[in-house]
Amino acid sequence: MNKQTCDFYDIISSVSDEELMMPVKNGVTFKEFVERIPRPELESKILSVDEQRKNLATYAKLMHEHVGFEGFGLENNTKFKQQIVELYQQIQVPMSALDFIYQIMQTAHQYILDRHCIVGTGANWIGSKRAERAQADCGQNLMKSPKRLDGYQVVKQEFDENNLPKWEIGTLNWNNKNILLISIASLGCDYSYERWKEFITTFDSIYEGGQNWDKIILDVRGNVGGEDRAIYHIARRTYGNYLNPYKWCEIKDSPLSDYIYHTHGIFSRFNDGVKHCPRYHFSGKNIILFDETQSYYAFNERDGFQGEIDVLMDRHNGSAAESAYTLFYHHPKVRYIGENTYGQQQFQQGQIHLPCGFLMRVGVTKLTYWDKEGGNIECIGHKPDIVCNGQNALTVALTDNTPAIKHVLNETVKNKIMPPEQTVYNPKESVTRKACSIHYVESALRRIEKNNILREKQQKKAKKSAKQAINIIDKGIIR
Repeated sequence: MNKQTCDFYDIISSVSDEELMMPVKNGVTFKEFVERIPRPELESKILSVDEQRKNLATYAKLMHEHVGFEGFGLENNTKFKQQIVELYQQIQVPMSALDFIYQIMQTAHQYILDRHCIVGTGANWIGSKRAERAQADCGQNLMKSPKRLDGYQVVKQEFDENNLPKWEIGTLNWNNKNILLISIASLGCDYSYERWKEFITTFDSIYEGGQNWDKIILDVRGNVGGEDRAIYHIARRTYGNYLNPYKWCEIKDSPLSDYIYHTHGIFSRFNDGVKHCPRYHFSGKNIILFDETQSYYAFNERDGFQGEIDVLMDRHNGSAAESAYTLFYHHPKVRYIGENTYGQQQFQQGQIHLPCGFLMRVGVTKLTYWDKEGGNIECIGHKPDIVCNGQNALTVALTDNTPAIKHVLNETVKNKIMPPEQTVYNPKESVTRKACSIHYVESALRRIEKNNILREKQQKKAKKSAKQAINIIDKGIIR
């Protein structure tokens, strides 16, 4: 390839889908390959000119899969492609792997503004432009704070094997208000009922224990994400029924997306045993997996929580931790207090490794969340109702009397309101990871596979009919 005359599609075509989907490198799996290389050694590894081009082409091809949805902004897509070409043409000397990755992040990656996509080595992730990495200025999570409020009583708390805080439930009487405080400092990577049984039973026993609670304060400050079962449970109890935070979900129907989808995402082997729907037929088109704009689980006026809910959030909240915003959005008395969240709530991502060993986590679906405008919050985040400029969000929640803002659905979206009696929530029911949409996804993939097979049969039939017609003409049967 002539680097002076190549275009974007020349670059990404230099790496085949088959190469990207190879499960092994030098006889070991990619996971083993990366684990064998110490992080400092991986970051300082010198990449030759050819290795840089190979890694850039791999990155660009994965990102093309990532940003290539018709609904994404054309301006960003165009700039991304231009930047890849410029980077490719500028590669002239060897460079360390870390410097090479940072160069990509500072140039092309800034145009990935629609999706959850991060690149890194182990715990060191590099993302596109979102919230700045700095100490939150709205106070620490209650469970991590060395100073506790007078009168605050801890009901139960749990720490992980490294003695790091996971969750805490406590009570407080403040200005003659009975307050239930819930701190979720870490979500972990286990969605099962067994993992959260202690939390669920503790919350239910105190929430339903006969006490008339005036306010619930949910503190997720500092929580970067994981699995959101605990937050879902609180939301369902306080709504008095099921709820759906998502609007619609789209996937690029290609073998590469399908491969990435189950290397880390919802169908990977470590996600509660969910079995990936085997697929062998792909359309290459963008297809909607599920659309929840047709139904909406409204707040249950009879069984829902009648008191106030304050959600304390900060710039570190991303992924499942941002569910603390989307899941409570239509509760009539919710307030969001703190800082703008991180803006990385994308769900159903997969991961793959660049040839140099860096791990790339890629969103393989386009998922839109409910917010004020009924739109996507990726890289934008959620803005609090009450912004804390240097004030502790918990103190503000206890002293600020600003009334809750009633959030309504986007007027352009027409929804069927689901009756409460059809949406009874049972926390012990058998569920899998991200149960809110796993059933939609699984059934949708089976439907897509069936439709692709039918389409291929019809195409073969049409081609056969056309060939027969040509043969008839050639034989002079039709004059």
